[in-house]
Amino acid sequence: MKILSNSSGRRLGGIERMVENLDSQAEKYGHELVLVSRSVDTTRDYINFDKSPRTWFFGSGFQNAFTASIRGSRNSRDMSEMIGVYKPKFKRVIEEEKPDIALLNGTSGIPYILSRACVDLGVPYVVAIRGILSKEEPLAGNKIENEMVRDSAQVVYISNVCKEHFEKNNGKVSESSVIYNSISRNFLRNSEREGTGIGWVGRNSAIKRLGFFLEIMAKLSSSEEIEIITNNGMYPKNMSPNISYLPIIDGIKELSDFYASKRVMVSTSEFETWGNVPFESLLSGTPIVVSKDMGVSEVLGILDLEKLIVQEGSIEEYIHRINLASKTLISREQRHLLANHFSIENMALKYFTLLENVRDKQLNRAHNFLNRLKNQPFPTSYSTSHPAVQVWASPQL
Repeated sequence: MKILSNSSGRRLGGIERMVENLDSQAEKYGHELVLVSRSVDTTRDYINFDKSPRTWFFGSGFQNAFTASIRGSRNSRDMSEMIGVYKPKFKRVIEEEKPDIALLNGTSGIPYILSRACVDLGVPYVVAIRGILSKEEPLAGNKIENEMVRDSAQVVYISNVCKEHFEKNNGKVSESSVIYNSISRNFLRNSEREGTGIGWVGRNSAIKRLGFFLEIMAKLSSSEEIEIITNNGMYPKNMSPNISYLPIIDGIKELSDFYASKRVMVSTSEFETWGNVPFESLLSGTPIVVSKDMGVSEVLGILDLEKLIVQEGSIEEYIHRINLASKTLISREQRHLLANHFSIENMALKYFTLLENVRDKQLNRAHNFLNRLKNQPFPTSYSTSHPAVQVWASPQL
């Protein structure tokens, strides 16, 4: 089965990780993955045959143009122009690759316009909700998400928190399932660790609330070291001598070493459909404080660590949960439970099974439709209401 999908183009993004994990298992199950992505280093469109999976890249201006179109005009003119430029390009990808099905990750930019191309060419698609556009751009976001869900064969949520928030914004979805994100076993640490200090990892964006984390640290009354990994050149101005800023880390081993070196990790995101950082921190053996509005909070529930989940979100509650986390041990058994339950192999098998079922259902519908046509009694001829016109029909299909 050939599967058309999309990636974000971000080095450490959640979509990028998921696509890499799926691709690592595709050949084992007899599938082929082909991607559409945005280029981050050039404005031109091109195909990379050397990259696995094979990837059709579209110029770096794509996402900027899409963002401008949903934030600009309050009517549909800007979006229509955007679709008019890129849908023919995406239809060319489909016509050349001839996929059996598409797995569209997210609802913003490439997956949305790719879904319009799939509809035009009759390719069934499953949409995996990995972010909720309507929470950021309610006017355009609701329209885009409703269109994608309406025309999809199935909707996948990456957590129950994701499902709850999405359906609160867009209404209940009839055909849906929940498939959690997976995690690489390379984050797993078998030995116990003795970390010091507090860590924070993430992009310096409004939803991650790095500024709020700094407020919490200012009131924590702790002199221990605080290390923050975030975008280069995006560091808030802070002169506290115990706070250090580090650039984004690429490698899994380096990230795992960072998590393991900390006594406690903190995630201050206001909302996330999942949250890779807490997931990775737990597998590395370091307790982390998260909000109940993060999908990954369900993982803490599986480990009976609800005491690390922030309910109300005040600075005082975060400090209380951090103090609880500093006395919490993530046992070897808990780490292995996570590694096995959320393995790449399990996640990939669930996606491939779902995609196969959707494809088979679509093929059965088409087969049944053709059978109904074949069983209909076709007249050798029939006449329109005009006596001078006669239309002939073949009794055989």
